[in-house]
Amino acid sequence: MAPVAEWIHYCDYIVQNRLVAKSKLTDRVKNRLTCMVKNPYEFEIKSILEQSGFYKTNGTRVEDVVEAASEIVSPRLTGETVLTVGSALKEIVEEVDGVISLGPFGCMPSRLAEALITQKLKDIKPKVAEEKELVKHVMEAHPSLPFLSVETDGNTFPQLIESRLEAFLLQVNRLFESKRASGTVLRAHFEQRGQSLSR
Repeated sequence: MAPVAEWIHYCDYIVQNRLVAKSKLTDRVKNRLTCMVKNPYEFEIKSILEQSGFYKTNGTRVEDVVEAASEIVSPRLTGETVLTVGSALKEIVEEVDGVISLGPFGCMPSRLAEALITQKLKDIKPKVAEEKELVKHVMEAHPSLPFLSVETDGNTFPQLIESRLEAFLLQVNRLFESKRASGTVLRAHFEQRGQSLSR
């Protein structure tokens, strides 16, 4: 689930990296000073919430998300598309077992993200993966990673969307089982390599 603060961090990223024409030096200095004040407060509040056990701090940085998306979307195309594409590419397999992009009916950024992710996910994911061995093993079993884009206008979902959700959940469950099996195999492999190296 994308945290609300992600958009704020993304706006800061846009200013700092001069992705908008009106980003002057004074704007960047003011933004940097603002970040020096607000970021520690955000971390402190999240740390307090995490102690409850009902909240998990999201460690994904906007810079990493934009970098993952930059394989297929120019960072200069600012907006939700970059964040949606980057988050899907970065987090699937390693952090989540499936991605649902939920957007308003007729939203162009959502449709653009859907088209890019649907076409490029299996090609780009191995390139941007942090745990390359795990991703390789999982994608051998599941070349089509679970991704679903849903447009909503606030009404009850039609039967077609419900059936797509059910199919998506089956895919997610299969990927989870494969990931767990792959993790066991990889752990055993690396432990064996470690033992042989220590000998």
